[in-house]
Amino acid sequence: MDRGTYDSLFDRLRVEYSTPIQAKEEFWELVALVTSLAPTNVLELGVEKGGTIKFWDEIVGPGGKIIGLDINLGAVTMPRDFVSDLELIEGDSHSSEIIQLVKSKMPVVDFLFIDGDHRYEGVKADFENFRPLVRPGGLMAFHDIHDAGVGPFWQELERTYKTSKFHQQSGGIGIGLLRF
Repeated sequence: MDRGTYDSLFDRLRVEYSTPIQAKEEFWELVALVTSLAPTNVLELGVEKGGTIKFWDEIVGPGGKIIGLDINLGAVTMPRDFVSDLELIEGDSHSSEIIQLVKSKMPVVDFLFIDGDHRYEGVKADFENFRPLVRPGGLMAFHDIHDAGVGPFWQELERTYKTSKFHQQSGGIGIGLLRF
């Protein structure tokens, strides 16, 4: 996705659906990186209103698959048919049944976006449960790495893995990246 397409889509979604709930410049850095990855399988934990899903849809294109998992899909404001090849799953990302369901539907993930449970224990569990699905050369991103719950876990990852991050100085909470 080029910058002009990104800006147009971001601004349109903000006006029409009050989404995505991301800092624009911070999120652009992630979108540009995911575009260069050329993923065909994307998993997002924590769909909220659904705005980021539309970006993954534009990047993946026809023939790809996107799964969005959220504990409360009632919050999604985007029309479900606005995104092609999307499967939304409502459930707890820490439930063994939900984890197995996701694994059966998408055993290999090119890009995993974690923006769900922001408690330390929750984001750690999401990492441990879904990291094995990310293919070698794949990408995992965490939103809100300066949040009180996500931050301490992100700091642990920084000590263990080669990481990078994007942080918009005004209004951003940070996006952290791991490449496998």
